[in-house]
Amino acid sequence: MKILLTIFVFLFSSSVVAEVYKCRDVNSYGRYSNGDVTDFGYQNFLITIFPNMVDLYDEKIEISSELQIFENNNNLLIAIEINTTDGSFSYLNLDKKENKFINMSNDFLYGETIYHGFCYKQG
Repeated sequence: MKILLTIFVFLFSSSVVAEVYKCRDVNSYGRYSNGDVTDFGYQNFLITIFPNMVDLYDEKIEISSELQIFENNNNLLIAIEINTTDGSFSYLNLDKKENKFINMSNDFLYGETIYHGFCYKQG
């Protein structure tokens, strides 16, 4: 019985392992609600892809966002987050072949933020 359980764990353990991408020196810009544009400087992100969701961790402000996967294959990841409570929206696009990353968010209180740069798969 233990052997059967061990085989079962090995066969299905790969399906729960997340893909992880590190994004370094990502450009970041913001446009506030009043129209002022700001360069936020370079930031670092960690993208962890699970079967149904993506965790986007911003290392500069130490905050994670959970986005729902819209498309995920060997070439492309698209994920979104829509918050109906405050009207905010976030869109993430990761080109896995070219290692290009973009994340855009819009919030009525703070305005728009755009991050773009390169991410590389870990492990």
